[in-house]
Amino acid sequence: MDLEERKEIVRRCVALWYDEAHTDDLRALLAPGYVHHSANGDLDTEQLIGQLGYLAAAFADVEYDVVHVVGEDEIVAAFVDVEMTHTGDFAGIPATGRRVSTSGGTFFRIRDGVIVEDWDAWGLLSLVRQLQAPAD
Repeated sequence: MDLEERKEIVRRCVALWYDEAHTDDLRALLAPGYVHHSANGDLDTEQLIGQLGYLAAAFADVEYDVVHVVGEDEIVAAFVDVEMTHTGDFAGIPATGRRVSTSGGTFFRIRDGVIVEDWDAWGLLSLVRQLQAPAD
């Protein structure tokens, strides 16, 4: 598998983060034993799907832009901008109806056409600050 094919897997994975109706398609991109490494600890496939469901319940009208996809060998990184509307509880903050945005990156290890593990680095603190800011 060449680098462009691995980049396409990453683009597809990012699209599926925001497509709750196609979690089986996301599962198909993840290897048995897949691990998602984040600041909140390591998650397996089902825990990641649960986390994505939690986010889908908290935010609607999600628009995302894959700004950069770069890679070397088995590692492909994506930097993504996201804008969405806060419509449900998130981090203990009830729905505000606000349009908010955040950016972040994820590094994916791809082997034999599937994602073996990934590491994320997202600006969620800025998201919480937007939700907690006084109303205009």
